[in-house]
Amino acid sequence: MASIVICDSCDVFRLGLASRIRRVHDVKLLASAENLREARVGQADLLILDTNGAKSAMPSPATHDVPVLLLVGDGDLPVLPEVLRRTAPASVLHRNAPVRTALVAVDTTLEGGRYIDPALASWREDILDAAMTSWGLTTREKDVCRAAGSGATVSQIAVELRLSRHTVKHHLSSVYSKVQVSGREELLQRLSPLWWLR
Repeated sequence: MASIVICDSCDVFRLGLASRIRRVHDVKLLASAENLREARVGQADLLILDTNGAKSAMPSPATHDVPVLLLVGDGDLPVLPEVLRRTAPASVLHRNAPVRTALVAVDTTLEGGRYIDPALASWREDILDAAMTSWGLTTREKDVCRAAGSGATVSQIAVELRLSRHTVKHHLSSVYSKVQVSGREELLQRLSPLWWLR
């Protein structure tokens, strides 16, 4: 029997989701809370967390080993990069997803897999752009950051963006400074939660 904690700011949604999951799965609901401060996550097999609950007391991936199924809504885009970075979700689901889709997401996550709601596929670039904008990157620095994030070398970035190697290195140095990382490896770690839709 799986143990689940549901942390969502809407009582009706939280109770409705718990009811739907119980009808199909042999699960134990450990807690149902408005925010993480009220939830007891420690013994759970799955934490279902909405962005409002995450913002109220954002967990750090290092503080829990419980897989997170993150629920996002249409108005969450501005905060989503930070929520993704802090929660490192195994799965992401739109709040308005059909019940069947939600149950597939729960199953997949409980089995150790990743589930990304197909309805969120169009958010890919918007999420990455929102994060890069929050870091203060220029348009050209964003282009270099995207290319570096996809694994391109300095030479490949130079050819792709029609820049000199020196200019690419200059932009990367500026990106590292603004993102507050020491190099490409840390940049990739910082970007990794933002590539969750790929």
